Amino acid sequence: MIKNHRQLSLTRTRLRELQGHLEHLRKQYTDPADFEFYSEATRDAIAAMKREIREYQLVKSSSVEQILRLWARRGAVTPKKKTDLSMGELIAMLRMVKGLTQEELARRLGIQQAHIARYEQRGYSGYTVETLNGVFRELGVKLALEPLSRRKAA
Repeated sequence: MIKNHRQLSLTRTRLRELQGHLEHLRKQYTDPADFEFYSEATRDAIAAMKREIREYQLVKSSSVEQILRLWARRGAVTPKKKTDLSMGELIAMLRMVKGLTQEELARRLGIQQAHIARYEQRGYSGYTVETLNGVFRELGVKLALEPLSRRKAA
C-alpha cells in the first residue's frame, strides 16, 4: 500500500519501467500464447501497482465516511484476495485521510512510530481490542461490535 507521496513517485517510476518491459516482451514473443506465458508476472505487477495508485488517490481525496464505506465493501480481518483490505490498510487509510504521519499518530497515542508501522502491515494480527479502540478513537472512528440480526446470523 502506498502511504506517502514519495512512495507514489517510486511506484509510478517502477510502473513505467514495467510497462516498457511488457512492450519489450510483446515484441520478443509474437506468438500470443508465448507472450501470455512470459508476461504473466509483469502484467500482474502492473495491475497491482495501478490498483495501489488508485487506492492512494482515493484516500487522498476521501473522507473518513467514504473510507468506512470502502471497508464495509472490501474489508476483511483476514484478507483472502488481493483486493481485500486488511485491518492495517484501514488504519493507514484513516490516518492518511486525517492528514497524519505515522510519527504524529504515535505521538498522540504515546507510543513509538514503529508500533504504528506494525499496526499498518497487511499481515499483522496482534491487535487487542484496547489497541484498536485507542487507534480508531484518535482517528475519529468509534469501534463498535454489534450482534448480527437473527436473519443475518443464520
